Amino acid sequence: MQAMRQILGAVAVVACGACGAASSNQPAAPALANRATTDDASRWVYRIYSSGVESNEEQVQTFVVDEHAGEVSETEQSRAGRDSVPWTAGEAKHWKLAVSRDADLRLALTAADGTVSRYACALRDMAIAPATATRAPGTGESAWKQGRWTVPTRPIAMQVCRPVGDDTSAGPPDLVLAPVPIEHVIGDDNCCGESPSLRLVPADGAIVPPHDKTFPASN
Repeated sequence: MQAMRQILGAVAVVACGACGAASSNQPAAPALANRATTDDASRWVYRIYSSGVESNEEQVQTFVVDEHAGEVSETEQSRAGRDSVPWTAGEAKHWKLAVSRDADLRLALTAADGTVSRYACALRDMAIAPATATRAPGTGESAWKQGRWTVPTRPIAMQVCRPVGDDTSAGPPDLVLAPVPIEHVIGDDNCCGESPSLRLVPADGAIVPPHDKTFPASN
């Protein structure tokens, strides 16, 4: 009987080892880079890519919200045309930053002239596309301008921060803060800016045109 137990034990060990080997060969779920959560992150990168179909002009605004440095910076690039047309750098802007983490995340941005812009943030799950994703024309009266992603998206929890108070002109527009750098693609500068179409920013910060080849060059 003792010999039988030893044999069964050896078989169980071998079988269990085989199970471990099989499980180790299973593909792991894809993970995002920079795994810091939205609430714990101290530096966020948010980019707005406005690509006009009617005006045929493009603009990229990049906001870096750096809690550790106590600063928000904005850089702008624009061009009249697409593809081979070079980008022109615009004027950089800076604000002093104060962050409050009570029940909700709140931001206070102070401009050089002392004007304070305040933002209230709400945590939301937002769909986000890969960094190289492009948009194809949709259907309907204005959907051909904004379009739709041609690849699957995935939800990510992020802070959507909107200006509060009477005077909101001194600071940036809405800020969307995620644990990884993200980009809000506005498919047309005269349409649909209130409906975020988000994708990841490439690791090298490259600017990837958001329209696929089926979009018209201009209206």
